[in-house]
Amino acid sequence: MNQVWQGKRELETTHNVHTTLADYLYLHLHRKFTTPKALSEAAYNLLFNLSKHMYDPDCCIFLKVCAVVEACVLVTELKIYN
Repeated sequence: MNQVWQGKRELETTHNVHTTLADYLYLHLHRKFTTPKALSEAAYNLLFNLSKHMYDPDCCIFLKVCAVVEACVLVTELKIYN
C-alpha cells in the first residue's frame, strides 16, 4: 500500500502529471504482473486483504479510493475465467 502511494507521488512529481489512484494502481500492478490473469488475481488479492483490515484507517481509505478498481477487476476476471 505504501509502495503504491509513494510510486504515485514520484510519478506525478517526476512527470508533472496527475493520475487517479485507480489508474496508478493498474500501472503499479502491471509492472509486477505482466499477464492479465496474474494482474487480476493480484488486484483481487490486494482488495480482498484490504477489506479484511477495514479497522485500520489506512486500509479503509485506500480501499474506498480503490472502489472503482474493484469493478474493473471483476469484469477482467469474468472475461478471463469465462
